[in-house]
Amino acid sequence: MINDVPLVNRPSAGAILGLCWVSAACASAPGVPSPVPPRNPLAVLETAPLGGAQWSVLAVDVTTGDTLLARAPAQRMIPGSTIKLLTAVAALDLLGPEFRWETGLWTTMPADSMVTSDTVVAGDVVLTASGDPTWSARFAGSVTAPVERVAVALESIQRVTGSLVVDASSWDSMSVRPSWMVEDLAQPAGAPGGALALMEGQTHVEVRAGVAPGDPVSVRWWPLGKDDFVRPRLVTEASGVQDVKATWLPESRMLELTGVVPVGTVDTLEFATRDPVHEAAAALHRSIVEHGIAVDAGWRVAWDPGEPLGGGCMSGSMPMCTTSRLVTTLTSPPLLDVVEAMLGPSQNWIAEQIIRTVGHAHTSRAGGTEGLAAVRSHITHLASIDSMDVRIADGSGLSAQNLVTARALVAVLTHARSRPWGGAFRAALAEPSEEGSTLETRLAGLEGRLFAKTGTLTNVGTLAGYLVDQAGREIAFAILANGSNLPGSTVRGAIDGVVRVLAGSR
Repeated sequence: MINDVPLVNRPSAGAILGLCWVSAACASAPGVPSPVPPRNPLAVLETAPLGGAQWSVLAVDVTTGDTLLARAPAQRMIPGSTIKLLTAVAALDLLGPEFRWETGLWTTMPADSMVTSDTVVAGDVVLTASGDPTWSARFAGSVTAPVERVAVALESIQRVTGSLVVDASSWDSMSVRPSWMVEDLAQPAGAPGGALALMEGQTHVEVRAGVAPGDPVSVRWWPLGKDDFVRPRLVTEASGVQDVKATWLPESRMLELTGVVPVGTVDTLEFATRDPVHEAAAALHRSIVEHGIAVDAGWRVAWDPGEPLGGGCMSGSMPMCTTSRLVTTLTSPPLLDVVEAMLGPSQNWIAEQIIRTVGHAHTSRAGGTEGLAAVRSHITHLASIDSMDVRIADGSGLSAQNLVTARALVAVLTHARSRPWGGAFRAALAEPSEEGSTLETRLAGLEGRLFAKTGTLTNVGTLAGYLVDQAGREIAFAILANGSNLPGSTVRGAIDGVVRVLAGSR
């Protein structure tokens, strides 16, 4: 049976007729002739093979609060990437849509230094990393642009007698969620967080086969940090299928590639950068040196607060150091732009950086759990969401330990539409035919009417967002499927079928 009990506002008697189509057992209102019921939009979920899955569905009129469609909306479900809706809404509420990450670039100089030249720093150059997720081609225009900004800011300097120091002491750097699957960690989706990271935590590797079987395969990669970061163990073969495996070597901090590449193959592969802060620091040092600035003591990373720096300064407290000088502050685009980059293509690494930033704003350190607690606390206070309706194990949805109900997702979506940034938030969601979005090849014909977030894991398929029906009514909806043991395409087809019926409802 379909559960058609309204959960937002109980409908008035005048709305009862409009709700009858959600249930085959729905009775007529007193004194109203029984209409011919239209096709039940959830009937397909009741029949084999989809009937064996768990389904949770809720659709609500955003303006009136009337429930239009419901099936087990209080069922706790694994949401996949629709958890990003909670990450985004909590961040926009708690940080504000105009929030920007700020990365400080400082020089240190001992008070008794005999060096008076403006072209020599008799101490360190210190970059106070903030976890800015926008040091990438997506936001800066090219792979090298983010690090070149630092070198350009130092262009008046000819020599640094100390080190280039990346101060990562305010961030829980290079951690991953303990509930992620091991197989995800080598893929871009499983990139670890970092106080400073380039290319959204990814390393792109071009593999170029040799001219004859048995020849070594040449590689180049970007962003380019340490010269030996990628260790190729690849061989050219006459024909067949390319098979390249990546293994992270923690002792030597290298990404080892093994396998075969067919003759004539040139391909670009993407891997999680398992050592993002060190690689970003090495890339910064490389850029500075290439701009003609000598750095006598190379580069290093300060992981803990209170580590000694040049001029008597300490990591974690550069603004308070009397012998430091702020060269420039590197500022990110506004949070709303970053949320758009996360939601449309479902970018996992950005989601994790955002939720850690929320944690930093509340505790002064971006730890592995602070952000999760802050988001859950905020979400469960929205529209009086039951605390049992939400369990947040990460910000991206990779974890199968996340839980959320359809009614919680709809409550969050309804709340977001009431905020001053609600229109921009809706526009940041994926749309049909939108290039690069997760709905690019789905639900054609609903362009300009559907704005939604997808979610996909093994045996998990979800969709939640906003839909404008043929009558011009805006609907907030959530459709979640778990445990189907079916191909993802089958589950997506069923979800899309429900959306199309909703879109044509009057």
